[in-house]
Amino acid sequence: MEQIHARTTEIFGDLADLAGAVVLFDEMDALAAKRGGKNFVQLDVVRQLLTTGMLPKLADLHSRKQIIYFMNTNHRNAIDTAILRAGRFDMLLHVVPPTWRDKLESLGRFYRADPDELKKVKDILGDWIREDEQEVTYLDRFTFAETKSFLDHVQSSREGETLSQKLSEWNPQGFMTLVKDWGHKWIVLKEGSRELAEFNNDLGESSLQ
Repeated sequence: MEQIHARTTEIFGDLADLAGAVVLFDEMDALAAKRGGKNFVQLDVVRQLLTTGMLPKLADLHSRKQIIYFMNTNHRNAIDTAILRAGRFDMLLHVVPPTWRDKLESLGRFYRADPDELKKVKDILGDWIREDEQEVTYLDRFTFAETKSFLDHVQSSREGETLSQKLSEWNPQGFMTLVKDWGHKWIVLKEGSRELAEFNNDLGESSLQ
């Protein structure tokens, strides 16, 4: 960590030489942690100085208008608010999981089966789950990986059966009950969770600056 300031200066010097490039800063909350305010974690001197040093570097990079850069984080509220001001970033964009409709249309990405089997599953689930039903709210919060785990669970009780065969043994009400159970227990954005509250807050803060 004692070398991080020199290394940061070196990296931003290299970025200043770029043009026509796209740069991604990943896990930005580790590079520009909040220095104070409500619910902040006390930082050591090195991390405080790192955050302070990032401010003019990002402003300079922004003013050059030679590259496009993005910053990724799962915890926007852990980033120092000064980093997020206009003049360093032009947009706060909240990236949500794919909608249930998108996941159903992309079923082949996480359920490997022939086209006929995929169509059967899509038809069954499409008939069971309507856009105006409450369960769609839960399913919209599932990531692709969580949707795969959910469908694997549905299929897992009897080895050798396809997913469409397994679904044919269910009724819509029983399936919806399972959807609710998973929405409350087994996904990151579960009901009543801190993650869901943070998610909804970030969604409300999305803006063009």
